[in-house]
Amino acid sequence: MSAVSDIHLAAIAAAFDIDPRDVRADTPVELLGWTGSATDWLLAADHLGVRMTSEPDDSSGFPADVATIADVVAIVFASSDGHSVGNG
Repeated sequence: MSAVSDIHLAAIAAAFDIDPRDVRADTPVELLGWTGSATDWLLAADHLGVRMTSEPDDSSGFPADVATIADVVAIVFASSDGHSVGNG
């Protein structure tokens, strides 16, 4: 994924209860209260509407040192199975 859309930014902002006007692709994850926990990864994936192929945990290989919201979005999509999460 080369670019993070406004829709992706709004989804991440909603996941972490942040005003979407306060986030950009280069916003540091610290603004979100990001800890890199499995809960953070799954919350991000859920709000982005994708299903991750593996459940992130300490042994999953998910980077602990993500720096920006763009990093989070890129990693979530790279580790998704290509299927959207639906509500029906």
